[in-house]
Amino acid sequence: MDYFENIIKRLIEQEGYWVRQSAKVNLTKPEKVAIGKHSIPRPEIDIVGYKTRSNSLLIIEVKSFLDSQGVKYDELNQEFEIPDGRYKLFTCENYNK
Repeated sequence: MDYFENIIKRLIEQEGYWVRQSAKVNLTKPEKVAIGKHSIPRPEIDIVGYKTRSNSLLIIEVKSFLDSQGVKYDELNQEFEIPDGRYKLFTCENYNK
């Protein structure tokens, strides 16, 4: 997985972004309770990119499944109150905030 993340990181850097790979997110106990997962380990964002000129922030979840047919829209279009599924960052508004 790191190899694929490195490829994405390089592509984003070429677009002028400052990039951080495997960024850990520190959540407080009250924040964990607020998203409904009081014992969640530190979440990790695969790629975070920031471009100063446009004040743009990218958050990229890198997936590389050898047997995958790709990301299905239905999986990203789900909504959960408590983080669940493969794409928690995108399908749970509490988790995203």
